[in-house]
Amino acid sequence: MRKPLKNRVQISELKPNLSRYLRAAQRGRRTTVLDRETPIAVIGPVGGAPEEKGLEVIPAVQSHEALAGIAVSPIRGKVDSLALLLEERGER
Repeated sequence: MRKPLKNRVQISELKPNLSRYLRAAQRGRRTTVLDRETPIAVIGPVGGAPEEKGLEVIPAVQSHEALAGIAVSPIRGKVDSLALLLEERGER
């Protein structure tokens, strides 16, 4: 009996089972591909760009060039990380 497919898969596991994951994508399943613990790709069905379906596309990994223009300043003092997270999620 074959093992069930996972929603998140390491590259090393994906390689020998690529055909199975591609057939699952044809049936509508989306699988996140991981390089160690970092998401690097999504295998999923074709059917229009995600933006056309009202979905936001967020790259799993950004190049250092893309991040070079972002100014980051250290936070001083106590920070309520939960409050900041909830504030950020409320903006979406």
